[in-house]
Amino acid sequence: KLRWRIVATAAALALVANWVRVVGLVLIGHHTRMQSPLMQDHELFGWVIFAMAMGLFFALAARMERSYRAANP
Repeated sequence: KLRWRIVATAAALALVANWVRVVGLVLIGHHTRMQSPLMQDHELFGWVIFAMAMGLFFALAARMERSYRAANP
């Protein structure tokens, strides 16, 4: 059961992180009239969002595991 919760959390977080990336790029492009250097090369932006999402995922997964172990000694 814990594994499925962790997998579901990872999938949900991946979807949210991708939408944050997409919306962020659209807003940056709109507000700078596509003149931001980020519009030409936005690969780093995606990696930063990915790294933040992974950090959050590992923190959440560790917390879920601790909670599970405390409830099931």
